[in-house]
Amino acid sequence: MSHQYGPRKDHLRAASHRPGHRQGVAIRLRVLRRGTAVLALTKATHDKPWFYTARVVLETGSALELLNGGGRSSRDEDDRAHAAAVAARVQPGDLVWGRERSVTL
Repeated sequence: MSHQYGPRKDHLRAASHRPGHRQGVAIRLRVLRRGTAVLALTKATHDKPWFYTARVVLETGSALELLNGGGRSSRDEDDRAHAAAVAARVQPGDLVWGRERSVTL
């Protein structure tokens, strides 16, 4: 039963104990973090088209990994330089910006 201001807390607590609920929340959070990282990297891509960043994300394995210092294993020297440059340009505000947009998508 809903309370005047939303669902009662005991209903929320019961919902959080459903089988698979926590796993579903964890998956949604991972997707949100990945989307946030992709958007922040795209925003920080100033010197080349967006698909250069997409290529280094693909080679690295994930946008999160690229932000955490990945991208050094690329076979192409230009891609390694672009990965380092774009990751270095991402500021905390870019991550906030990306998260706000990920939530609204």
